[in-house]
Amino acid sequence: MSDYNDNTGQWHSAYMAKTKGMTDEELRYVIEDCHNAMHAMPSNPKCGQYADEAHYCAMELRRRTMELRHAKQKRHERIHHKFEVSAIHAKYRRVLNDIHEEAKLSLTALVKDKPHVVEDKLDRIAGMTEQLISDSLVADTKRKMEDSNA
Repeated sequence: MSDYNDNTGQWHSAYMAKTKGMTDEELRYVIEDCHNAMHAMPSNPKCGQYADEAHYCAMELRRRTMELRHAKQKRHERIHHKFEVSAIHAKYRRVLNDIHEEAKLSLTALVKDKPHVVEDKLDRIAGMTEQLISDSLVADTKRKMEDSNA
């Protein structure tokens, strides 16, 4: 590792890389040790280095915390999506059942020579089918976007 005072900035990069290999306990220990050293002897010329070490360790702990939080959020979103898809599938089943019932009523009306009733029923069936297809496309688009982000 390069020297802290060599003015190249390499020490900082090397120390930040080093913190990635440290455990959480080691990072917390370094933070506490640096703070204790700075408070014990504030006029020490190494106080700047101690402050940087403590800062880089705290940055690494924060990065890990945010990664965990992000992973938990993604997991929550995947679980929520499964429930949402299940609810959409239940809605589709209900709509398809309604379409089936409408078709039966339409055929019954057709047999009884009521073409205007048949037309109305067929229009309702067409509307339900359009809604079903639209909802399906929206759900597929959402799923593809979530899959590409995961």
